[in-house]
Amino acid sequence: MKKKSLLRMGAVLLSYGFMINAMNVNTGMVVMAEEFSADEDTEPEDTTDQDIAGLTDGEENTEDTAYGNAENQNVEETQDFQDIIDAEGNTENTIEEQTEIVLPQKSVVMPFSDFLPVQEQENIFLLNSYSDLYLLHIKNDSEVTYTISFNQALRESDVVLYLFDLEKNSVVDQEPVQDIMDFNENDTELCLNLKPSSDYVLTIFNAENYEKLGYTSRIVTGQNQKNETPAEEETVDSDSEYSTDSQDQRESEEVILTSVKLELDQDLETVPAGFAKYLNTLKVYSVTLIYSDGSEKILDKSNGQYDLDVKYEDEKESEKTIRRIYHATLNEPATGKIFEDIKSVVLGSKDPAEIKTEEMTTLRVSGKKKWIMVRSTPGITGRYALNSSKMVESIYYAPDDGEIVCTEDILNLHQGIPYNFLIKLD
Repeated sequence: MKKKSLLRMGAVLLSYGFMINAMNVNTGMVVMAEEFSADEDTEPEDTTDQDIAGLTDGEENTEDTAYGNAENQNVEETQDFQDIIDAEGNTENTIEEQTEIVLPQKSVVMPFSDFLPVQEQENIFLLNSYSDLYLLHIKNDSEVTYTISFNQALRESDVVLYLFDLEKNSVVDQEPVQDIMDFNENDTELCLNLKPSSDYVLTIFNAENYEKLGYTSRIVTGQNQKNETPAEEETVDSDSEYSTDSQDQRESEEVILTSVKLELDQDLETVPAGFAKYLNTLKVYSVTLIYSDGSEKILDKSNGQYDLDVKYEDEKESEKTIRRIYHATLNEPATGKIFEDIKSVVLGSKDPAEIKTEEMTTLRVSGKKKWIMVRSTPGITGRYALNSSKMVESIYYAPDDGEIVCTEDILNLHQGIPYNFLIKLD
């Protein structure tokens, strides 16, 4: 009895040994069960073959299950590996083309998609900054006016416009373009009157000061181009005669001037009241013409259709501030119409931009501005010579509540005393 039981156990162990080598399946529990049954002396002898057959069937089922599990595991691992390869391939495919924009101050590397030309944009489009700059590519084929409205006020000295060479990916000139861009009174809306067939790059410095900067834009073509634009296409049917009459009527309507908008340079707020009389010869305002079709255009001095007269009066608000009220009157001789607008600003209501005195010797003036107001406290007593990126006409400077001195280049400054500087450019 024990001999047959031991023989049966040996056969089972041998069979499981092969399966362990093939499948690396742990059969410890099955072996322990067989060892336990071998010690039973009460087991009937005539059931031995039946037990062996039953165990053999179980072994086959276990083997099939093990192979099935192993095969499924291999399939899953293969599929996971393929998914990883596909994911890596997709990542490589999504790497965006980069472009390098060469500016006078530095070169900026950015995705090509972030330098596509500005289009009409009704919803706010958020910009990405690169090297502490925001860059907008502006390209036009005809004479147009871009009106770009930002979601926050910008300092005008931080905004510079350069002519751009798209083939070289570089600015055409080291100096910014002059007299074609103007901000509104809130410094949130920028108007650009651009020449046909030209490329520009609008550069906004100190991006860290304008977190999540975004804009909307509107593009208005010239009046002649607008009149030549065909009306909406209509299907020739029974009411084609009516649509043709409507089109002729629309084309015959004349675009006329309806109002004007006076806009003041917001840097006027940084000019101390004592410097007010030196502002008379500076360009501190602009006038925008508003037409019946909703288009706007900055008034050009060379425009002979209109006569512009701007006057101001001062009202003292405190010892250090003055409210200056500007009154613009525009006369249209052809029609005899007169248009007016009034704006005011409080001089001395804000502190001038603070710079280091040594920076005065290499002062770089951005944009089209013909004047700047800054404040500085010298660390050394001595004579300072101003070297600007533009020709300097004159410099007015004085300590707080001190006498104003006028010079063209040399500054006599004393250590530890704050000075205000009004610099007029040629």
